[in-house]
Amino acid sequence: MLRSSKFFKLEGLPEYKVKVSACGIVSERLLCKINCIDEDGISVSRWVDENTGSFYSQDGICKSSEMIRFVSKPIPSGRMVPSQVKREIEGHQRSNAYRWGFEDDIG
Repeated sequence: MLRSSKFFKLEGLPEYKVKVSACGIVSERLLCKINCIDEDGISVSRWVDENTGSFYSQDGICKSSEMIRFVSKPIPSGRMVPSQVKREIEGHQRSNAYRWGFEDDIG
């Protein structure tokens, strides 16, 4: 799992959308692809959830919980991973939209 103090390293990477299933509940997550070194010193590609920092293997299985897995292929979202400040602003906008019933305004 990526530590929250390291999230700034994701800024500017291409962003992807993917649908994941956890205990039968399907949701959409935003991911980016990184290269990292595993325990054996081998360079491997991993998917990282932008919000939680959870790692996913190339076959779509979450490293934090094997019950969470991809149900679709990652597709480019068309934008780069925003800065932490921008993500916080977007999160507040989404929560306010849900609070006031403007779900359709969330982009």
